[in-house]
Amino acid sequence: MVKTFKYRLYPEPDQDTILVSILDICRVLYNSALWDRQRQYKETKKGLNLTQQEARLCKDKVSYPVLKTIHSQVLQDVLMRVDKAYQAFFRKIKEKKGKGGYPRFKFGKRYDSFTYPQHGNGFKIAPAKTLFLSKIGNIPIRMHRSIKGRIKSCIVKREAGGWYASISTEITVPAVVTDLSRPVGIDVGLSPFMSLSNGETVDHPGFLKTMGKNLAKAQHSLSGKVKNSKNYKKQRLKVALIHKKITDRREDFLHKLSRSIVRRFTFIAGDSINIKGLVHSHLAKNIHDASWGKALNFIAYKAEEAGKRYVLASHSRQHAGMLSLRS
Repeated sequence: MVKTFKYRLYPEPDQDTILVSILDICRVLYNSALWDRQRQYKETKKGLNLTQQEARLCKDKVSYPVLKTIHSQVLQDVLMRVDKAYQAFFRKIKEKKGKGGYPRFKFGKRYDSFTYPQHGNGFKIAPAKTLFLSKIGNIPIRMHRSIKGRIKSCIVKREAGGWYASISTEITVPAVVTDLSRPVGIDVGLSPFMSLSNGETVDHPGFLKTMGKNLAKAQHSLSGKVKNSKNYKKQRLKVALIHKKITDRREDFLHKLSRSIVRRFTFIAGDSINIKGLVHSHLAKNIHDASWGKALNFIAYKAEEAGKRYVLASHSRQHAGMLSLRS
């Protein structure tokens, strides 16, 4: 099982400059690789594959020495992103899900992360609470919880004016619990947010609603600024920080709720509600704030990690004699 641990980074001013530069170079490389694929197909009716683009990258390092200032595996991951974007596009076409999803160029803030795909070869956790990144150095990191499992990769991302490291690990999953003496079924909704088959209900704090006035005020102020001016950029950062605060509080609530459910029950049947079919309704804003899908995903992966059994309600009718899925 793969698990991700996210930590805040505190780079020095010179390191911050390097991080921004790496993002810019990776974005240019991404767009260049995408353009090469498009041009190759227009001229020859044949596309470029990942191996061919990796070979071109080796030649580009001679012509563009700036590429040598970035770890080689970080650059290779950029090409892999382009390849994955094409694979996803062709898979959608094959599954006849429309012609959408064609890979697009990344501009400005749309490219906000880069990846070190291999631990020990490009990045590692240093003893003095720092994260070592090749070509950058040791960056102070706030490790509010210890890492579990075998470290695999590291994604460095810029969010609302700050830098974060998402470190993926591979952990051993315990055997599935066979004790089904503590089952529970889950319904999600807007009021209450969650209903359990044992009669318990959970209300959602509604972070978007409670902080909506501050967000609306900040967005209104942003709309009155001259685009791309210094004041506009400062205000845009304020809006981004409010969005991030809402997201952080919502996820903290969902993590605590899912952890409590997984700790208390051995068999969990989640609601199989069609969320995509509801997001276009007049309740879309409330549904987004409720984050039903994220709540159920948190319960699912925590249950797997704990060795508990989690199924969707529609798949658990065979267990109807064991519990009532609806309260």
